[in-house]
Amino acid sequence: MFSTGGLFLLIKALYEINSLLKSPQHTHTSNSLSHNVALILVQIIALDLVFSLDSVITVVGLVDEIWKIGLSMSIAVIVMIVSATSIANFVEQNARIKLLALSFLCLIGAMLIAYGLGYPINHNIIYSLMFISLLAERSHHYLKSK
Repeated sequence: MFSTGGLFLLIKALYEINSLLKSPQHTHTSNSLSHNVALILVQIIALDLVFSLDSVITVVGLVDEIWKIGLSMSIAVIVMIVSATSIANFVEQNARIKLLALSFLCLIGAMLIAYGLGYPINHNIIYSLMFISLLAERSHHYLKSK
């Protein structure tokens, strides 16, 4: 089975990286920022529904009470909606973090595609790559501030 979610992540992340590298940094007006936040919220809800379906199917086999599934999904969506604005602002203000986050999405998308094609990738490899990348970025930030 092919992973359309992984393909979506990969295409979306590559599109965003391409547009980030093509266009110079520009300042957002309050209108475009509120539009971006609304767009981010819609994407979070849509992606939550798409990617949660896999988890729901797994959990249905583990949990006897359906209300627990609904409650946990609702809490997850609420937490993401509440934190979306502050995370979006942080990422927009830090281009290096934005590029790193988009690179992580490429990794995750490729991992999902590989898994869907029957070639599972050890998650520890992905987590290690992310950790090393974050460590390198933070080290660069730390050395630059001195």
